[in-house]
Amino acid sequence: MKGKKRERSREASLDIPVKKRKRSYSGIDLPSPSPEQEDDFTQYKIHPAIADRLKQRNIMSLFDVQKKVFKPIYDGTSVIAASLTGSGKTLAFVLPLLQKCCDKGYFTQDKPYIIVMAPTRELSIQVGREFSDLSSKDFKFKTVMIYGGVGMDDQITKLKE
Repeated sequence: MKGKKRERSREASLDIPVKKRKRSYSGIDLPSPSPEQEDDFTQYKIHPAIADRLKQRNIMSLFDVQKKVFKPIYDGTSVIAASLTGSGKTLAFVLPLLQKCCDKGYFTQDKPYIIVMAPTRELSIQVGREFSDLSSKDFKFKTVMIYGGVGMDDQITKLKE
């Protein structure tokens, strides 16, 4: 009985009224952005190369969780965000960090500027891939993921590079 109630509330929370063409992120259909949302990347001053990479991934505007946490994370405030799987939490964490590094000119140097610690190997890989997916020829940076359960030699070599 409890499982059924939980399933019903989950379904109810996914009911998103869709009037326009749908787009999908991690299997959840989301409504197309309205014209005022189209300017999210400019409004949040997201670097054009990052915005281009997002658009290549069919992300045309920020999701609600990303809008709510962008400024606090950018400003260095601790944030706890609870949202459904596939709602964009990982990207909500990654975008402001990358933008801050862009604004500070950190990507012109060969030093590490973002260190992310995750409680599981799977989350470490997920966060690392989100960072890696935003790198491009116009906006190049390196991501190294270090986690347990695999050989250390290859990871040490990557860190030294």
